[in-house]
Amino acid sequence: MLSEMEGEDEMVSFINVGIGLNLANDISRVDKPAVRLADCFSEPVSRKEFLAAFLQKLEAESVNTNWDEIIHRWKKYTMTLNHEVKIVAGNNEKTGKAMDIDANGAFMLQKQDGSIESVFYGDCFFMQPQLA
Repeated sequence: MLSEMEGEDEMVSFINVGIGLNLANDISRVDKPAVRLADCFSEPVSRKEFLAAFLQKLEAESVNTNWDEIIHRWKKYTMTLNHEVKIVAGNNEKTGKAMDIDANGAFMLQKQDGSIESVFYGDCFFMQPQLA
């Protein structure tokens, strides 16, 4: 999940939240390992029902939980931090080490030169370790 927010002082102009979920996609053509939720259930997954339930839960959590706690939980459950990753956004690719998620929800990517870049969107892939 990646997010982007723009605002000034306490006024929020917009918030974009990007979540990629494979519900029943054909993953046989995917060149990276992938899982689809349909394989985890004994009955078909309705995209409409799943989206409705997900959005209701997201709204309830966002209304009843402060932002710092949401970021804390996000960091607790993510498997991405401290791993080498590739971020793909259209024709743009960035590689580096996933270091942190900042207070605004930006993904902090440490590039090869040691600099840190905030990443707000893109598909994230784990890099395969290079064998010596």
